[in-house]
Amino acid sequence: MPLHVAVEDFRALRARCEHSTIRNAKGGTRYEDGAVVPVGAWRPITEAQARALAAPPGTSPDVTVEIVRPPGLEQPGFELDTLTAGLGDEDAHYLGQALAAPGMPTTTVNPNGGRLLGLHLDNWDKLI
Repeated sequence: MPLHVAVEDFRALRARCEHSTIRNAKGGTRYEDGAVVPVGAWRPITEAQARALAAPPGTSPDVTVEIVRPPGLEQPGFELDTLTAGLGDEDAHYLGQALAAPGMPTTTVNPNGGRLLGLHLDNWDKLI
């Protein structure tokens, strides 16, 4: 299934997003079988990649991701506006976040078994 990002400012998207090579985990104890796990260094996305990710007009919400500004993170020296300006709908509502240990390639644990789920997107908006 294709994935698209709601974006108006490609420079802002490139400042906020990176990509990496991935692999599917299999047969290990740390990750669920089939978990998508990043391999190697994260790299900035190119202008062409940013444009390819952009949601064309009329894109269905079930294949559109919005990068929204979490509230309450305004701290001295942290310029959150520069990370999220021009990304997505100004009227989108932030519904929450999960905190996890830093430096891990993926952090969501399956409560049934305790293994990591791999890279994925959660649907928090209940639209689909």
